[in-house]
Amino acid sequence: MEPSGPVLPPPSAWLRRRSSPSSAVSMDLLGLLPALAFVLLFALLPLMFLAGDALGQLRTLRQVLAIVLRNPAARLVLFNSFEQGTLSALLAFVWGFPVGVFLGRRSFPGRDLLLALLLVPFLLPVLVVVLGVEELFGPQGVISSLWPATQGLSTGLAGILFVNLYFNTSVVALFTVSGVEASSVRLEQAVAVLGGGPWRTFRDVWGGRALLGGAAGALLTFLFSFLSFAPPLLLGRWFLDWTVEDEIYQLWYHGALVPSVALAFWVMVLLLLPSVLYLLVARRVRLLSVGDTSTRRRGGTRRWDWRSLPFLFATVALVGTVFLLLSTVLVESFVELPNHVLGLENWRSLLSPQATGALGVSTGTALLNSVFFAVASTLMVLLVGIALGFTSRRHRTASGAVTLLTFVPMIASPIILALALWSFFQGTLYTQSLDWVLVLGAQAALALPFVLQTLIHAFRSQSPRPREAAMTLGAHRLRAFLDADVVGSRSALILGGLFTFSLSLGEFAATNFLYIPAYATMVVEMYVLLGVKMVGAAAALAALLVLVSLTSFFLILVVGRRVRR
Repeated sequence: MEPSGPVLPPPSAWLRRRSSPSSAVSMDLLGLLPALAFVLLFALLPLMFLAGDALGQLRTLRQVLAIVLRNPAARLVLFNSFEQGTLSALLAFVWGFPVGVFLGRRSFPGRDLLLALLLVPFLLPVLVVVLGVEELFGPQGVISSLWPATQGLSTGLAGILFVNLYFNTSVVALFTVSGVEASSVRLEQAVAVLGGGPWRTFRDVWGGRALLGGAAGALLTFLFSFLSFAPPLLLGRWFLDWTVEDEIYQLWYHGALVPSVALAFWVMVLLLLPSVLYLLVARRVRLLSVGDTSTRRRGGTRRWDWRSLPFLFATVALVGTVFLLLSTVLVESFVELPNHVLGLENWRSLLSPQATGALGVSTGTALLNSVFFAVASTLMVLLVGIALGFTSRRHRTASGAVTLLTFVPMIASPIILALALWSFFQGTLYTQSLDWVLVLGAQAALALPFVLQTLIHAFRSQSPRPREAAMTLGAHRLRAFLDADVVGSRSALILGGLFTFSLSLGEFAATNFLYIPAYATMVVEMYVLLGVKMVGAAAALAALLVLVSLTSFFLILVVGRRVRR
């Protein structure tokens, strides 16, 4: 029997007919514009302007190189950066790799919590850790008072390496866990059935991927330590332990703009190869960790033997060091010097006219500034992530190219990025009222590489059916994406937002370079208070920053559990 009414085409055919291919492509590619505009304005154009300024004033690359090589201080800081970066990477790998193997290969109650706790150092402001090291190992430190031999960890190369390890050992461990978890359980079972022992299992199943993850973490540690700013500045022996970041800042601060630009130019050239190598290795590790979930390891085995003891000891030592420093910072905020009595004097001095006069604004203003910059940079990062997520569904190559550009600030370093922003806007659109824009752009650009990959992966993992259903009911392509994909990725967006908020809240190097007193943040205030010897007030402010960071961590932990579900 023939149907009496018109035959409706299937929804897929109606969707194809509803919009032409060219208009669909144009709409999808619009998602690249916010991300591309952000990267151009706050990274690529300023850095290109900085490189052009170096070549314009010194004419040739040979002259740019000569002005660095003829400067003994520049040669010294380059050597210091390579030394600190290499030693930090090696030590972080030696310590972090066993921790990653232990947590990746063993299953026990509380394992997921331990993995989450490894994120805590990454969320802490660097000045908090520096102050914690001084309170532990300084002349009147908690540990050095009982064990005087440890006092050397509060200054010089040893102190700098300790701070670098505190931040980066957990990074190596987490990358190693990703490599271990990506190994095939079925292949390991097959090796066991064929009589293969622990060494054969390591060699043929999980060892290569674990080493690849550890290498990615070590490369990132090298980059972070090479470009370290606050630890050499505060714990180093004046300029003898400074890195290139410290020297660039000091040259600019004292008006030597040409040498600072020349040194920044060559730092970017030198770091190009390790940065590209890190991106390649990290991409390989990430692909392994999100591979076939049916064969993916989930917490490893419950079998314990004597071979696990060194790995267990390394894990306990890392977690214990993290919490020892945090608890010391919190307790010392209530210890009044020089009598070492408990009280609230440190907190009162934080609100005193002396503290306000040293910074130029009150602690309350610095707190509001910190929250404003952190919230605004979080919104910018999420906007860029959502825009690229809209494009990445159909144009992975184009969105991947723009995503790769967001790693440029990591290669440039906070100080070089701040110098580039200052030089670019000074020569084009600069007015003092735009200082807050520079601080905001720098904080967002530095946080973007660490958050964007998670957001893009969350959008690509969404099922297309809810979006197609919304379009079938007449929703516009963008509206369907917002109602379906963005809502479906809300947990990942919240998690990325909290992570960005924490990173921005503790960002120091670029903020210290760009701020004016009216836009000072809490970390800048802490640095100023340490400079005028108001150690008690700085300790109270450090405790406040620890509490804020721990609050962010617990929120990330709660949301992270929702993402896994």
